[in-house]
Amino acid sequence: MATIHENSRDQSASSTVQDGAGDAAPGWEFIAAQMRDGLCWLSAAGELLRINASTTRITGFALDECRRHAHFPADLVIDEDRPTFNQFVVRTQQGREGAELVVRIRRSDAAIIWVSILWQPIFSRSDKHLGTLISIRETEVDRDHAYLLELRKTASRVMHHSAEITHEFDKVCALVTSSASAALRVRRAGVWMFDRDMNNLECMDLFDAETAQHMVPPKIPVSAFPRYMAAISTDQLVAATDACNDPLTAELAETYLRPLGIASMLDSPIVLGGKTIGVLCLEHVGSMRYWATGELAFAEALADFVALSMETAERFKLEELTIRLASIIDATPDLVSTVDINGDPLYVNPAGRKLLGIQSAQALSEFNVREAYDDEHWRRREQEIIPQVLTRGIWTGETELLSHNGERIPVWQSTIAHRNARGDIEFISSINRDLREQKRNERELQERGEALQKLNSELEQRVRERTQRLEELNANLETFAFSVSHDLKAPLRGIEGYSRLLVEEYRSRLSGEALQFLDNIRGATESMSTLIDDLLEYSRVGRRELKRTRFSLRQLVSRVLEGFRHELLERDIHIENTIEDVWLEADLECLLQIIRNLVDNAIKFTRQQAQPTIALRSEITAGKLVLAVRDNGCGFDMKYHDRIFTIFQRLHRADAYPGTGVGLAIVAKAAERLHGRIWARSEPGAGSEFYLELPYER
Repeated sequence: MATIHENSRDQSASSTVQDGAGDAAPGWEFIAAQMRDGLCWLSAAGELLRINASTTRITGFALDECRRHAHFPADLVIDEDRPTFNQFVVRTQQGREGAELVVRIRRSDAAIIWVSILWQPIFSRSDKHLGTLISIRETEVDRDHAYLLELRKTASRVMHHSAEITHEFDKVCALVTSSASAALRVRRAGVWMFDRDMNNLECMDLFDAETAQHMVPPKIPVSAFPRYMAAISTDQLVAATDACNDPLTAELAETYLRPLGIASMLDSPIVLGGKTIGVLCLEHVGSMRYWATGELAFAEALADFVALSMETAERFKLEELTIRLASIIDATPDLVSTVDINGDPLYVNPAGRKLLGIQSAQALSEFNVREAYDDEHWRRREQEIIPQVLTRGIWTGETELLSHNGERIPVWQSTIAHRNARGDIEFISSINRDLREQKRNERELQERGEALQKLNSELEQRVRERTQRLEELNANLETFAFSVSHDLKAPLRGIEGYSRLLVEEYRSRLSGEALQFLDNIRGATESMSTLIDDLLEYSRVGRRELKRTRFSLRQLVSRVLEGFRHELLERDIHIENTIEDVWLEADLECLLQIIRNLVDNAIKFTRQQAQPTIALRSEITAGKLVLAVRDNGCGFDMKYHDRIFTIFQRLHRADAYPGTGVGLAIVAKAAERLHGRIWARSEPGAGSEFYLELPYER
């Protein structure tokens, strides 16, 4: 016969029970002695008052040993089950009804056993809380049944709660991982999916029960763990009690399992449409764990649910896309329609219904597609378009439709045959773009093009006429220039010759003043002759045909300086020549004329200097060649800058600096013909520097 362990607090408890429940205390001794289940009596304050012998047999602890636990029997529950047990106690104490929970406890010999704990609050007739009666039953069959029942409830709850977030796959994954971790009491639970190329496993969600955190670790290369990945890819459930040594998971040991303390793994493939798309990973941390049949079924059920959820989310996205596409089709100005294999209309968008005069769904069902074509284009549809769609799947081209009021509408049509999985045509769609506006624009463009072509022809004719006239004028001008040169120079030569004879033959008879007059006449004729030559040169610069040749700039400058060699030596002019050795492709004579005039100009305006200096340099920047000629002559005021490049414009007296006023005008015109520009910088008494800029390609 089992005995009841008592002490002084038992008597007061017995008294309390007696006071509150009549014969409760004698009833306790009799019942407790007969029960194979462990019985514990807690006071209303939670103190352990009594236990029976079966409690000691099941737990291995006597009453005194049990009382040394601050919270009995909660302190016996293993750490992994304690949060669930604590929630169970709180929930039970808040109500009046008893409740049962299956958990694991650690006996005094450190063995872990499964027990069913029945927690029943006791109240007096006056509704006073007298204490709590706890029943502890060692269970195995009952444990499996309750545990499996709890797993089924968990799976049911997951499916129920996921209904609200079914279109948000990431949230479904988070619900599955946290629920699976709690139900199976595993530390880590994760949902991993293969990428598009099946090269990596990418984590959708990983739940860690210890930190209660959801995370997304880095992706795992498939090639790193071939045996494990091969098993998952062939829809093989991986239930590894000793994960570090199991043939399918041992390759994960060094880099994954041992660093995380994972002892056992239960991984269920996620299969969709006959293809493995991912895996539900359940990882037990701590001691090795044997996976029960019911746990395998639970993991497979959750993996199937993840696959279903993914399919549902994809379907939801497809439905959203369908709605968006429908709204786009409804809003498009193009005529969009579908017909069945017999040609009966299934759908026409608003733009098409307006064009065809279809007012309602009933009108659509009664609409005959034949009404949208005239005879010619209907025959083309039946003989060309539809046969090509049925054989090739698509036809595109220009055709015509008839509006409800008989207007012929040119359209660009794309007609496509849509087939089902068996390859049978289900319906035919057609997109028709109204080309009326485009045709109008094309006609207007053609008319404008014809008008422009006519105008261009007229302009070309006028240009030819003016070119011919200009050529005639140039020829006349050249003839005139030659005649002027010849006719003007002949009298000048006569004047110069007779005045020279007078000086030579009659010098002794002429007074000094008369000789001075004759010298003035000869000087004037010489100036006039030079002016005529310069005018002819100015005229030729603008009219002669340019010839592009390749030459060295340094050699060209040296050639110019050699032409002035006598005068440079005679006046002891110092020359600084730093021209780069670059090659140009341009009209040689034009550039020669520019440089010659610039050097001549520098020589002339340094006439008054004791130590005349002329510097020539060049530089290349941003596709441009700049040639500079600097002198230390008399200079000029920059307010007259533009004036000096105008013909006959002079800034100095002829007796001080002789010239015709044409040289720099020739330079400006020649630079313009070479697509360049000329400018200068100067200051009175400080010399001048002239710049020539030309296009340059290396």
